[in-house]
Amino acid sequence: MHAPDDTKASVNVRMLSGPFKHLFNNWQLKRDGDSTIIEFNIDFEFKSALLENLMGLMFEKACTKMVTSFEKRADELFGSKN
Repeated sequence: MHAPDDTKASVNVRMLSGPFKHLFNNWQLKRDGDSTIIEFNIDFEFKSALLENLMGLMFEKACTKMVTSFEKRADELFGSKN
């Protein structure tokens, strides 16, 4: 998996509407020799405590699945050294 040639790239996402008080996430890709370091940060808060209790764990699992899917697609596109 490789970052673009400029050695550093990022993707920033902000939720404009939905079940969250706020949702921000950021992907940072940084070239490190022949590899790429990928950092993913997410910050979110549901609008209601009830929704937080019901959906919190499922949302964490969804985030993990999103990262795994990203890694898989990057491997398909750019190859993997693993």
